[in-house]
Amino acid sequence: MRVSLLPEPKPSLKETIIRERSRNFDDPLAEIRALGKDRSKVMGLITSSFPFIVGTVCGIYIAQKYDVPNIKKVFNDAFSKAKHIEEKYRKPKRGD
Repeated sequence: MRVSLLPEPKPSLKETIIRERSRNFDDPLAEIRALGKDRSKVMGLITSSFPFIVGTVCGIYIAQKYDVPNIKKVFNDAFSKAKHIEEKYRKPKRGD
């Protein structure tokens, strides 16, 4: 048996509340499940927002370091060219 010279860390208020709630159950693993559910909510938030944060940071870096074209201008140019081609090659109406 090992004897530690350091005092055991005091549990946080949240862990104490969860431990007290788990004592009401007959299941011996209730405390572990209660702690796991509480931590998984935080990890789910971090995990789900991670790609968004990385994409935002990469987008900001690319926009600052490279000459990125204005998407709105490119779209408007392509739309006007497509409209011009459609008008040029459209079949004439029967009444003409």
